[in-house]
Amino acid sequence: KPGDQGTNVISLHVDSNDAYVCMTTENDADKENTLVDPEVTAGDVTPGVPVGTNGGELSNYLNVVVWNDDNDSLKENGEEVLYQGLLRDLNMETLTLPTTATDYLGIAWCAGTQPVVSDASVGPVSCDGTGNQNVAQTDSYVSDVVFTAVQQRNNGDFFCPGTGEEQ
Repeated sequence: KPGDQGTNVISLHVDSNDAYVCMTTENDADKENTLVDPEVTAGDVTPGVPVGTNGGELSNYLNVVVWNDDNDSLKENGEEVLYQGLLRDLNMETLTLPTTATDYLGIAWCAGTQPVVSDASVGPVSCDGTGNQNVAQTDSYVSDVVFTAVQQRNNGDFFCPGTGEEQ
């Protein structure tokens, strides 16, 4: 429901080769399950979309912030923000991962809007569920979060596709 939020920490480690790591979403399914009165009143204009098919609006309201974390799920000063925006558009900047350490990604998700989070931000990431989100009341959204690791050796010019870092 609007304003729902949560955090998680993911640990990343490689065994034998330093690696570049990418994080993206794939196989998105944003479904318009049915239309109820609050959705129609809020302006849901997808009654022509068959129930259970893509055409829902929930993906327009699911936001995430991903940052380098120290394994406490709190965004602290100096922890680099790697992605902020809609979950469906997740495409994290290239992360370098040495074999000598475990890296942690903090992830804060929100059904609503999140404030801009900078590398200097401190504390839990907030969530604002106010607004006209009733259009997504019965919708569902499913996505695969995909991690890809590529060895650094012989790939010195590697950047995660779609991040704008490509050379």
